[in-house]
Amino acid sequence: MVDRDRLIEAMGSFMYKHECKGHSKAFAIGVAAACILLPLLVPLCASSPPSTIISIAAVTPMIVEGHVYDSLGHPVGGADVSVTVKHISGGSTTKYFTSTSEGYYGVTFTKDEWNVNDLIDVVATYDAETASSLDNLAESSGYEMIDVYFSVPIPEFSDIAETTAMVGLCIVVAMVAIRRRV
Repeated sequence: MVDRDRLIEAMGSFMYKHECKGHSKAFAIGVAAACILLPLLVPLCASSPPSTIISIAAVTPMIVEGHVYDSLGHPVGGADVSVTVKHISGGSTTKYFTSTSEGYYGVTFTKDEWNVNDLIDVVATYDAETASSLDNLAESSGYEMIDVYFSVPIPEFSDIAETTAMVGLCIVVAMVAIRRRV
């Protein structure tokens, strides 16, 4: 165990001798206290994380944006997207957006509608299917990129058109083959 009084006195003498004459003892006592207490406090902090998360007031608006995708990675346009900020202090604020043909959505919360460490939920709905990304932590930057993925492929108009064209082509080929046989 370190004899604290001797350490403080030794540091005070060292500082006094090295041209810090007016403030050496006060500085040495501060340094010695930090050297003694810091190693004792660090294990306490590491072994018991804080039980509560502190919410810090936002100073800028927050933009939450991202894309909505199906399970194959295709963008889903026309999905109804809700973005909810769940306040640590209680309550919530929700904004709505309909995704573009590229699957993009974006909403802006004013600085009074969010705080750092609030949780953000993004929920997308399309043809009775729901996809979500829940409990995303609001960072102090005021910008969050959150993509949402459906667990099933969502047929888009272009997919339906391609499928219809392929079926039509197969029917034409089959009819030509049947006529040649007759």
